[in-house]
Amino acid sequence: MRATEATAAELTQFISTLTSRELAWVMDARDGIKARCKFLPTPADVNELLAEKHKARDFVQPPRGYRKLGPDDNIEQPPGDVRKAQVRALLGYDPAAPMKRTVREELVPPTPEDMEMLARTVKLKPPATAEISPQLRRLLTRPEEERLT
Repeated sequence: MRATEATAAELTQFISTLTSRELAWVMDARDGIKARCKFLPTPADVNELLAEKHKARDFVQPPRGYRKLGPDDNIEQPPGDVRKAQVRALLGYDPAAPMKRTVREELVPPTPEDMEMLARTVKLKPPATAEISPQLRRLLTRPEEERLT
């Protein structure tokens, strides 16, 4: 399909009104109008492309105008006891209070019956002998301090 002179003139007139950034968007080989249109584009096709680009660009604007605070800047804050009450209400506990220690239980070595029950529940292959070896028995009956070394 060949473009009429009126269509080509209308497209040329529309493209002449674009800014340099918009023109770069339209002429982009990867995302521009050439990649979108199979035939000669109309001003509506170009306008649709520009609307999408503007929408994507304006979706998130980086913040501008932040400045670094100096030592003379006065920041209004509530008094310390009010801030502490806010933290306690938010967390549900007082972070400044000392933590409660948990009571450690004394570990008791497993008995041969416990080991047999464990072997049955875990479905381990039973050892060749039903008795615990003397080395394992000594290891299990030693005090905890000796076992850790």
